[in-house]
Amino acid sequence: MANVSKKSKNSKKAGLTKKSRTLLLSIMSVVIVISIGMAVVFGFKLHLYGKEFTVTLNANGGQVTPVTKVIEFGKEYSLPKATKDGDVFAYWRVGGDYTKVELKGRWTIDKDVTLVAVWQSEVKDNGGGEDWTDNY
Repeated sequence: MANVSKKSKNSKKAGLTKKSRTLLLSIMSVVIVISIGMAVVFGFKLHLYGKEFTVTLNANGGQVTPVTKVIEFGKEYSLPKATKDGDVFAYWRVGGDYTKVELKGRWTIDKDVTLVAVWQSEVKDNGGGEDWTDNY
């Protein structure tokens, strides 16, 4: 019996105290909660930071230089405006879903993508002499 109690005392010295274990578990819980919170805030896309995506610019009947850009996820970007005779560049949209993409910002698209130029026509109404803009 004496040997058993001696082992218990030695194992307590080598291991963590109850107070230390509680503190360690509390710290681990906070780290887990913060990690989950960051994943929610960043849309579970933390694994994408540092990855590069190719952006192809389709001028939609106009001209743009460059035609492709490589943009790193989560980094600041700047897109050129396209030009087209008789029209004014309005904005870039994501090819198939018509989502507007700003000319500058932080890149959050998580795949290679084609952006299509959207134009505003500058047309004069000769009958009334007023200028009007037609969006399409």
